[in-house]
Amino acid sequence: DILVADLSGAATTASAVRVPGDDDPTDSAQACLGVVRGCPVDGEPMRYRRCDFVFCRHNSLPFVTLQWTGSDGGLFNREMKRIAALRGFHLSHTYMCKADREGTRGRQVGEVCRTGAKIFCEDERAIFAAIGLPYRPPERREVDAELLRLVEEAAKEAPEALRMVKMEFQGSDLRPCASSVS
Repeated sequence: DILVADLSGAATTASAVRVPGDDDPTDSAQACLGVVRGCPVDGEPMRYRRCDFVFCRHNSLPFVTLQWTGSDGGLFNREMKRIAALRGFHLSHTYMCKADREGTRGRQVGEVCRTGAKIFCEDERAIFAAIGLPYRPPERREVDAELLRLVEEAAKEAPEALRMVKMEFQGSDLRPCASSVS
């Protein structure tokens, strides 16, 4: 069994548990990648397992969880970020926001040149909903025909979605994209 505990309120803790990045306004996450040795039982061979600890602020947890789950060596995450970008968002491993992009062509997402405020997402389902995708549990996060269809759909919608984001940014205090400066 795996046991996880919040030690911040434990009587044995002398001070609050501090996480790397607590004072970081960017809500970055810190990862500790390691290998642990198991405890063999009844003559079993010694086993080693990769064990990753990711420390983040609570509001980044849905994004970190999305980033660190799934299959295909990160390919699902790459395609999800592509769909988000084609729909006018920037999806990070710790946050999501509206994003104005330049150089978007077909399935190529271009470069972010302006971003809006961070979009709060209570959980992973909220991330999928914000991007306009049906929720997939971690065990279904793989590149399949359904996901590729959604990427193609987002690519077709991209010109209009990105035009709407540009219109939202017009008149704002945000720095314009370099190519739109006269």
